[in-house]
Amino acid sequence: MSLDRRSYLRMGAATTASLSLLGVAGTASAEGAKRHGITFDRVVNAVDDLGMDPNGNRPIDDALENAAESGTLIEFPPGEYRATREHAYFQLEDFGIRGTGDSRRDTQFVFPEGYNDRFLVLRWGRNHLVENVTLQQYEDGETSVGCVFAPTDGLQVHDFEIAGYNARSGQRGLAVYIYDEDGTGVIDGYVRRGGGAVGDYPSGTQAMFVGKSHRGTLYVRNAHIEESGENGIYASRTNGDVRIENSFFKNNDIASVRIAGEGSYVKGSTFVVDTDSAENDPEAFDNVRGLWWESGGYEKVGGYAEDCDFVLESADVSGGLLRVAPTAGAMTVRNCRFRNETTHPSLLARAPNDMNSTEITVDGVSITGRSDDPRRGGIEIVERSGSTVTDSCINRQGGNGVVVRRASGCTVKDSTIDVPGEPVVEDDAGVATSNIDESGSCPLPDANGSGGSSGGSSGDSGSDGDSDSDAEADSDSAESSSGSDTDEGGEAGEGGEPTGDGDGSGGADGSDDSSNESGDSSGGSARSTDGNATDGNATDGNATSGNSTSGGTEGGNETGGNETDGGSADSGSSGDGSGDDGSSDGGSLETATADGDGERSKSSKGGSSSDDDGGDDGDDGSGSATRSTGATPQSLPNVLSLRSKAVSPYRIVVDGAIELDPEFGVEDVVSGNTAQGVLARGWDVYRYSGEIVTFDIDGPAEISHNGTFVDPDELGIDGSDESGSDEELPNTISIKGDAGDLLPYHIEVSGDIEFDPDYGTEDRIADGTAEGVIATGGWDVYRYSGEIVTFDVVGDADVEVNGESVDEASI
Repeated sequence: MSLDRRSYLRMGAATTASLSLLGVAGTASAEGAKRHGITFDRVVNAVDDLGMDPNGNRPIDDALENAAESGTLIEFPPGEYRATREHAYFQLEDFGIRGTGDSRRDTQFVFPEGYNDRFLVLRWGRNHLVENVTLQQYEDGETSVGCVFAPTDGLQVHDFEIAGYNARSGQRGLAVYIYDEDGTGVIDGYVRRGGGAVGDYPSGTQAMFVGKSHRGTLYVRNAHIEESGENGIYASRTNGDVRIENSFFKNNDIASVRIAGEGSYVKGSTFVVDTDSAENDPEAFDNVRGLWWESGGYEKVGGYAEDCDFVLESADVSGGLLRVAPTAGAMTVRNCRFRNETTHPSLLARAPNDMNSTEITVDGVSITGRSDDPRRGGIEIVERSGSTVTDSCINRQGGNGVVVRRASGCTVKDSTIDVPGEPVVEDDAGVATSNIDESGSCPLPDANGSGGSSGGSSGDSGSDGDSDSDAEADSDSAESSSGSDTDEGGEAGEGGEPTGDGDGSGGADGSDDSSNESGDSSGGSARSTDGNATDGNATDGNATSGNSTSGGTEGGNETGGNETDGGSADSGSSGDGSGDDGSSDGGSLETATADGDGERSKSSKGGSSSDDDGGDDGDDGSGSATRSTGATPQSLPNVLSLRSKAVSPYRIVVDGAIELDPEFGVEDVVSGNTAQGVLARGWDVYRYSGEIVTFDIDGPAEISHNGTFVDPDELGIDGSDESGSDEELPNTISIKGDAGDLLPYHIEVSGDIEFDPDYGTEDRIADGTAEGVIATGGWDVYRYSGEIVTFDVVGDADVEVNGESVDEASI
């Protein structure tokens, strides 16, 4: 056999016994150890036994590579340990790295200036421990380090920090997956609070990503995450459960937490949005949400937020403190406290997609603060029949209490609602009310929070109690970690596409909202040219008859549920500055009623509220906002949006009609069923009917079709009715090993992937992911669409992409 030692070590438990018999196992203590439920056969000291340099001068890479094997716990005394390359280990069992100092900052891994790569990748296998250590990025704005923790079961990460500034387009801090549906993992005391580049989505970095390969249950406890450039914990597109407890989040762009689904929850945690106090320029943030309950195409039902504190002090653009997207079904909010000093939403449940269970249950919730917008509600529920608000308290210095729109069978009872407006607003809704006290005070949230405030572990977090938590956090530190969207299966192309609806209909929820006010865009009420509302209409780039014209200020208008970027809006309509697809920061735009009279829909109780149907929840980004063309959704039901940072000429041919949204430029040419233009930063947006026959673009671009990012190669039928696998999956990746080698590999793509059956069928494929082992020296070949997001292989392999040999490290 031709396996080298490095490949053998990475293969894990199955080979450990053989290595020991050959006398090549690392120096080890005679006694093992048990920590956090994991039993280790041997414990080795990184300095005394392995000869690593604790002063950060000499790289530790070779020593770490030689010692990393199943059954081994490597203990690092206080010091700095210099690593210069990624360390990826597959199939290890009962393996760990642990700092022995009093604090996680006592043991630090340091990297060359400008290093932008992962440090530690632990994939497959089981029972992995990483404890009481810090990865140091410093403040150079270029060094970026991440890790992948992906066992089948038994992950234990405790008192772990990625410190320093998080560079733009750097590494995602943590990518975490539990592959086995019965497996569990614990991350307790994860800290990433050093700040980072925000805005310009999606070039920021994530603190933690839990993707579609996750199938087990992951517990995240006592985390402290601040100013991530793109999401604090992104855990909404998984096939498993994610449970977040006692954690602290502040000023994370896009969202602090994204989550949804039965079996998942957020408990005992604190969410703060106060961009005026941020290290970054407050205007640089794209869209600062607190808790974003969404699940993209998964359309998950269930889950809850419990005993959490939410505070919104300041933000130019924010989707609000707790926002339930159309892609999330029924969920529960109980015993939570909100304080909101802005016009952005506090608790907003948007109109859902077509799901069986969509009701929102609000129990024991307190909402306080002020609002300059008299039309917002402390709790806003749209098209979610059967929703209930009980035993809650709303005391606000502006606006209404509970606003329910287009929903039946709802209940508000046994609550205190002390507001200047209406306690309960019914907008084309049926709400039963009882035992409502219109005077009283409400509990306030704790903006400091207790969860994760020091970043230290609060205990064993599910272990057998066989070890103590060694790391008490260095609370004086402000550094944190980096994360990026460059690997491990983030949804391809996720970002702030401008489309509001995707289906071209009036509201993002798919309903015809022409009779309702658009809402959810910041900037408060609409203004005429002198800043005052005038008969519901405005001039000079502002709204007229419900349609926006070109020009205008940098506010975000909405027409029929689409956010815009130009002009201000109709008098009295409100907004929070962003739809779920992104950031707009102007007033909302009143649209015409179904009969075209331009009147605002009224609350049955005399109060009126902004209608939250602007923007689409289906994307992930900051969101540039969509501008309305004025074309009717019925005649041009499809939306195609294009964006590029480079000069990229394009041509579109449809078999129906096509129109350019004039708010995105007028220099592009539309003739009959053909549109052509040139992208040079920013968006071009078209509405069209029929199908796209031809789509050509010369240069890089992001393409959103009906609210979903797509590969440009997937657009256009070119007059052919035959698709075929080659057209659907136009790319190939081929992997070959030498005879006798065993080469495990993992591939993740942004589109679809299929194994070429001519090369076998034993490998595993699921949700854009392929995993297998080359065992005969032959080729494994896959066809795929989109781009390769992650590629890992153990050992030396020949790799070809689309028939050309490539270096595996470059993929």
